[in-house]
Amino acid sequence: MKRQKTFQMALLGLFSALIILMSLTPIGYIRTGIVSITLVHLPVIIGAILLGWQGGLVLGGVMGVLSMIIAYVMPGGAMDVFFQNPLVAIPSRMALGLITGLLFAGFSKIIRGRAKTAASIGLAAAIGKLCSTVLTLSMLVVVYHNQIAQLTHGSAISFLIGSIITINGLVEMVAGVLIAIPVCTALFKAQRKLICINGN
Repeated sequence: MKRQKTFQMALLGLFSALIILMSLTPIGYIRTGIVSITLVHLPVIIGAILLGWQGGLVLGGVMGVLSMIIAYVMPGGAMDVFFQNPLVAIPSRMALGLITGLLFAGFSKIIRGRAKTAASIGLAAAIGKLCSTVLTLSMLVVVYHNQIAQLTHGSAISFLIGSIITINGLVEMVAGVLIAIPVCTALFKAQRKLICINGN
């Protein structure tokens, strides 16, 4: 049990460090000119699945605070400055960790069969990211409705729907699923081996 807790604390530190690294370097964001596509959500998703909703909540908070700082010091897109607002930057990122962790726990109890773990990881990653994207974009539209309409030369609601369906939603969700399944599966195996060694 002590080794398992140490392993989990090490993972929490590792994923926090990855979030910081990805936030401060180009590997964490794909700049599109209007709004940045983030890859920083990947450690949050993986951490939430491995560490539970509590760990996911912490990692989501780290991501949210860093995204707010990045929006101040080096915004990459026209809308990135909106993430200087903590209401836009932080709650949806914390929700990503919370929802993903809870979904994985729930799906793990419902799904049966050999593909149980992979299916639970994939569904939790996809739905968790979709919920976070909807929350982030909804908050942007609510708080900065007029500014978004001016930047996009159209309806802010159309921007919301379009972003969920295309750039933000699909790219980030697919990346989350494709990376989370093999990484989480490998780390779960490592954790089980650690428990077996500890038991012996």
